[in-house]
Amino acid sequence: MAGLYSKDTMDFVPDVGIFNLFKPHQLSNYYRDIFIAKYNQKCVAGYVYNELDSNCLFENPEFGLQNRRLTIEPGGIVTQTNSYGLWKVDTLPVGNYTAIFDTSGHYIPTCPVMQNFTIVNSNETTFGPNMGLETTIQCTNPDISVIMPRIRPCVQGQSLYISACNNYYATATLINAYVVLELDTSIIPVSSNYPFTPIGSNMYRFDLGNINIGECTSINVSCNVSCDLLPRSTVCIKANLYPADTCALDTIPLPLQQNISECTQPWDRSSLTVDGWCQNDSIIFVIKNNGIPTSGDMVCWSPVRIYIDGIYTILDSVLLAGGDSIIFAFSGEGRTWRLETEQHPLHPGNSHPNATVELCGNLQNWTPNLVNILPHDDADPIVDIFCGIVINSHDPNDKTGFPMGISNNHLIKPDQQIQYLIRFQNTGNDTAFTVIIRDTLDIDLDIFSVVTGVSSNNYSFRMYGPRILEWKFENILLPDSNTNQEASNGFVSFSVNPTQGLPNGTVIQNKADIYFDYNAPVTTALSVHTIEYNWSKPSWTNTINIDSTLCNNFNLNGLIYNHSGTYYQPFNNETVDSLIILDLEINSDSSSIIISTCENYYWSENHYTYNTSGIYSVSYLNQQGCDSVISLNLTIISDPTITENNGTLSAVISSAMFQWLDCNNNYSPIIGETGQNFTPTASGNYALEITTNNCVDTSICVNVTLVGNYSILHETSFILKPNPTSDFAYLEINDQEFDNNLLLIISNSLGAEIIRQHVYVRESLIDVSMLHEGIYFVKLISKKGVAVVKMRVN
Repeated sequence: MAGLYSKDTMDFVPDVGIFNLFKPHQLSNYYRDIFIAKYNQKCVAGYVYNELDSNCLFENPEFGLQNRRLTIEPGGIVTQTNSYGLWKVDTLPVGNYTAIFDTSGHYIPTCPVMQNFTIVNSNETTFGPNMGLETTIQCTNPDISVIMPRIRPCVQGQSLYISACNNYYATATLINAYVVLELDTSIIPVSSNYPFTPIGSNMYRFDLGNINIGECTSINVSCNVSCDLLPRSTVCIKANLYPADTCALDTIPLPLQQNISECTQPWDRSSLTVDGWCQNDSIIFVIKNNGIPTSGDMVCWSPVRIYIDGIYTILDSVLLAGGDSIIFAFSGEGRTWRLETEQHPLHPGNSHPNATVELCGNLQNWTPNLVNILPHDDADPIVDIFCGIVINSHDPNDKTGFPMGISNNHLIKPDQQIQYLIRFQNTGNDTAFTVIIRDTLDIDLDIFSVVTGVSSNNYSFRMYGPRILEWKFENILLPDSNTNQEASNGFVSFSVNPTQGLPNGTVIQNKADIYFDYNAPVTTALSVHTIEYNWSKPSWTNTINIDSTLCNNFNLNGLIYNHSGTYYQPFNNETVDSLIILDLEINSDSSSIIISTCENYYWSENHYTYNTSGIYSVSYLNQQGCDSVISLNLTIISDPTITENNGTLSAVISSAMFQWLDCNNNYSPIIGETGQNFTPTASGNYALEITTNNCVDTSICVNVTLVGNYSILHETSFILKPNPTSDFAYLEINDQEFDNNLLLIISNSLGAEIIRQHVYVRESLIDVSMLHEGIYFVKLISKKGVAVVKMRVN
């Protein structure tokens, strides 16, 4: 098309921008510009827009809605709208089609959800159906996801990622948003791109400000991980996004459980939580009703289900008054236990309280990676729980669906949301500039329920073609693993729901293709889940009771039990599934005592006197004739041992109060010498007085002989500036007879040594940025003597 143009602007590409032409000629209403516009003739397009007058017509001042989805059948083609509300699909063969629009969120459609259209000519543009959506309520659409993709013990600076969003389905801004991050005690946050505040109980608050419609805020936290974590154990992280509008939470009543009466009462304002932990080889679960007493009392019984190693074993129920709690205690034998209960059917949101305890008891019975086989209590969009496996190595490109599902068939409930994590690593020999992930979604997953989650890097996302999801990381500059092992990794995540009404036994399979630049794709292994409806009762139909009394452990079907208690073991044979209940009494006694003392300790059990800390034990036969052991955990609190190195005396212990003494002067205290280290300025005999937990002890005297005579130098022997300072101090030596091997010691006001370093030049820079605000003493020691000045750090 070519010619003159008479309007003010010409919009050549609606989804790119506005192109202004020159003003018209002064003698004409037409532009002097001559233009040529080439149009793509092979597409079908339409709009999804915010309806204002319920007439199903897209007209001013109505505006398009971004990221609204639709599918086109036949073909299962999926697409979504751009920032103008325009949806577009490339050429379709001649024929009849149906567009099915997603109307999720607080909207009602003003046009039919399913609309037919016809392609008459594949080489022409076809204007397809539009969809008007009318707002019903002003409400946010919050969503949060948290992932720590790799958890390695004893490694500092590991990355934890949080994404807090107010998705496009929102009709209101999320005001004064903040995130509360709850960490395992083994993970310590060090720094973040957003400031955070500790609020107690290993929880940290991140204030984010307002989150507009369609916006996400990414939080990257650098963490140190404890060295005490056991490889293949599970560490859980929880993130909550606040404030939460009740309109943003779905309330989905659950089907009835076996032997639990239907609750038809209005919400009783009860709210249940479950906590669990291991205590002295006992598994403790606590269910608490956080409702207000009386007004929050439960009016209906809630089921309590207990799983052992993923097998539904015990069914119970609870009815709690507001503020009350109930404790369930079981003998730990090393297997993984899970307790779950349910809220009142009309409780706001979609919470399913549960807790899991692993590694409690005999580790011989432990099967790793069972914490994630059942869902966590994070079905509400304002909460996300990630439980990662402590690993030392991994498959660099993989895809995992959570929950992982029970048994080798990976059984999940029909309404269970699946959260996928796709990890990738550049294992090539050069930097990757672009990474693309494509995932063709299984036909049994609801394409309209896809929600993209947290990722390691910024990406663009689109849905197109036959159910294809695509994440594109442009200019990612991902180094190869040989150059930078840690930085060569990345990940992306998303969640999706199974299609409603799937038959029992439906198998859902999913995998992803990962493209590094122009290389052939790396395809992940299949992630598999199977729909299972039969969750209402434990799997066993017969009960077997065993009573046993022994001196040592008991082996039952390969599981080792070391302590007295009642144990539950589901057992499968060829004819019937049974629950074995073992009442076990182990008559060997094991006990221990903990003793802390200032000096030596006499133990009456073996009539021996100990003068060093340690763990000691004695064996004996008890009344039942079984071997028993009693242990002594002994701590000798004060250890006055000191060492000498190049004229400097040091205490062996570090956590104590110190006072250095002059043995040649009747053990008189040396003024100002109250640190762990002491450098005498004159030859003599010196001792150390140590005070720990009200225990006071004095070391032997140690002789120090210095070469040459030391004298007290004048404080003008060196200059320290600026003083006060906050980051660096400039040191200048004024002494004409400069000794090119000086010792610089900086101590705090209590005498504790903070910095010790040698000085080899007359002028040097001292880094004091790590010192807290306060008064410090700077001591310069040479063969000629010692000079001390006072320094203030702001």
